[in-house]
Amino acid sequence: MKIEFTDIKKTDYAAVKQLYSAAFPREEQVPFWYPFEKRASVNAAFLNIFDGHIRIGFIYLIFNHDILFIFYLAIDPGLHSKGYRGRGITGIKNKYPGYRIFLNIEAVEGNAANRESRIKRKKFYTTNGFKESGYMFKQNGKLYEILINGRVMSPGEFTDTIKRYLGIPLSLFFTPWVCKKAKDCI
Repeated sequence: MKIEFTDIKKTDYAAVKQLYSAAFPREEQVPFWYPFEKRASVNAAFLNIFDGHIRIGFIYLIFNHDILFIFYLAIDPGLHSKGYRGRGITGIKNKYPGYRIFLNIEAVEGNAANRESRIKRKKFYTTNGFKESGYMFKQNGKLYEILINGRVMSPGEFTDTIKRYLGIPLSLFFTPWVCKKAKDCI
């Protein structure tokens, strides 16, 4: 079947929130009401991912000019290893042609307890057309690498995308510090 995307509605709230809570570590979660309420804004989209009539997951996107930031992508744990994540990425590329798409992954640095899963995650995204941007950032003491699909993106474009999404006053409190090397991220 073909992957399809539908806007997340209030009737989807409980199911999507449950997957959101299960899919991401607590330190990577913003309060769920925030992306849910921002889902209809000009620069964000919160989408169910369906394979036929089966909801397989969700994706949360932030837009800024020709940039598309995949903020969250989650596939139901019972459906892992069935190719849905890759099909979801391909579906987004097809739905939004011409966009420079970027996302963050936990940096493959040091001796993290989940080092092997970080390596697998990076390999998955590079296999699906993403490449290293050459930039990283740190949030809540955790280092992330920025991967991109499409033309190069500057650190300022990354920061601007996040700040535009957050709006005022939140952007005054959170500004990601983008750096070239892990040791430079403070």
